[in-house]
Formats: sequence, structure tokens, C-alpha cells
Amino acid sequence: EAINKASAGATIYSTSGTYLFSTNGSPNVVIINNDIKLSGGWNSDFTSQNGASTIDGANVNNGILVIAGNVFVENFIVQNSRSSNSGAIYIVNGNFTLKKSTLRNNVATSNGAGIFLDNGTLTIINSTISGNTAGSSGGGIYASNNSSTLVNIQNSTIAYNHASTGGGISRTNGAYHITNTIIANNSATSSPDCAGVIALANFNIIENTVGCSITSGSNNLNVDPQIDSNLTGVMLVHTLLTGSPAINAGSASGCPPTDQRGVARPQGAACDIGAYELIPLYTVTFNANGGTGSMSNQT
Repeated sequence: EAINKASAGATIYSTSGTYLFSTNGSPNVVIINNDIKLSGGWNSDFTSQNGASTIDGANVNNGILVIAGNVFVENFIVQNSRSSNSGAIYIVNGNFTLKKSTLRNNVATSNGAGIFLDNGTLTIINSTISGNTAGSSGGGIYASNNSSTLVNIQNSTIAYNHASTGGGISRTNGAYHITNTIIANNSATSSPDCAGVIALANFNIIENTVGCSITSGSNNLNVDPQIDSNLTGVMLVHTLLTGSPAINAGSASGCPPTDQRGVARPQGAACDIGAYELIPLYTVTFNANGGTGSMSNQT
């Protein structure tokens, strides 16, 4: 109802909690046809943004349908959504930015279970796309319609998604520009992590590039990122394990000032790859029996 009443350019603040399908004319929990900013995770008196708002499709409805507009969504979890093309987010046309958000457990019987981009520009920053399943292509993200379609991904984690082709990301048209991002542990009959051409990729971990190619870029790793397979915390992120090759391996260029949880970046010599920044919990130095040493723990 707030979206229906909002004028172009409005910001809508949402408290933490779960939002379900109500009375839209089509089976979408949220329908956007205007320039709108959705800011989630606020407390009850809107003085602090320390959580996430949840859009739940109840395994029946699509999560967010964007018909047109410049749309910005932050601090949201979109889950349990279902459709033919797209489960969590369907962008018919427009410029869509997703920031500090998680898309999980969404299903598309055809393409793009996490995000289906038809026309426009998609920007993803500090976000997690995990556990989504597409019957055909693009378990995480699918770019579809024309050559001007563009997907920009910065410091995000796309993992544990599944599709027939392109378990992580896939495309028919358009271009992917990817920086400081983990695409790993996705599964598919063919092209598990990515399918098709990635136009530009810098400082990423793409574990399995079978079925996709990178046109330009540098400092990309084809290794196991060593992330926790579970989603944890308020924001539902995949944490980096101690010794992960993603630690201090990112580029400073474009690196956000915080991670998905709001933790300052970088914590070490460089920005970590992915949506999660590993921080030292403590470091202790000691002198015992004339000797010196140290021990540390990270989280």
C-alpha cells in the first residue's frame, strides 16, 4: 500500500519483519512501477537500521516485480518465492540496485530463480544469492532480452544455487561486469557456476568456469573459496572460513566501505572478496618462561 501511494522518487522505510502476498492484482508480493527506494531492517520507531525486512512468497508468489523505474532495495531478504521466470525478483524494465540483501530458497520453473533481468541495468552490491533453483537456466541470475542489458556485481556472494544450465549465473543477451565477487559451489547439468560470456571480471573467485569465458579482466581465481555452507546472522550470509583465499584478495577499486552486515572494509591489507568481510576477534601476545608468542582468532 505504501508503494501504491508513493510518488516518484519516494523512499519507503520498512521495519524488520515478514511481508506476505496481500491484495495485488497479480501473484507478486511487491509490484513497482515507479522510481522507488525500499529501505528495510528498521526498528519500530525508525531510529536504527540494524536488521532486515523479509519478503516471503510462501512458495506460491513471486517476490518483487519491477515493471519500470529506477529502483533501489536495501536490507531485505527475499525468500520462498516462486514463478515461471524469476522467483525472487523479476525486472521487466528499469534500473534496479540491490544492496545488503539476501535472496534465498526461491524457485523459477524456467529461468532466473534469484533474479530475472529482462531489460535494463542490474547492480548488486554486498549481497548474497544462495540456495535458489531454476528449472532451466540461471539459478542465481539470468540476463535475457537485449544486448544493452547490463549486470554489475560488486562484492557479493553467489553460491549453492542450482539450474539445468548455469547454476550461478547465465545469459542470453547483455553483459556481466563482476568485481570482488564469489561465484562458487553452484550446481548444474552443464556450466555449474556460470554459463556464457562474462564481459569483464576483476578480482573474483569463480570456482568452476567450465561453460563460461571471461573477455577481459585480471586477478581472478578458480579455487574453492572456503565459505561456510550455512547462511548465518541477521543478514543471512556465507561466512569466510579461516584460510579462505578470499581474505585480503579483493581490489580497492569500488570496494564498499562496509560489508553486507555493516562491518567496515577492509579489515586487513585489502578488501575481502564476497559479501562478507572477515574481522579479527582478538589477538593476544604473551611472554612465558622467557619466550614470546602470539595467538589470534577471527570471525
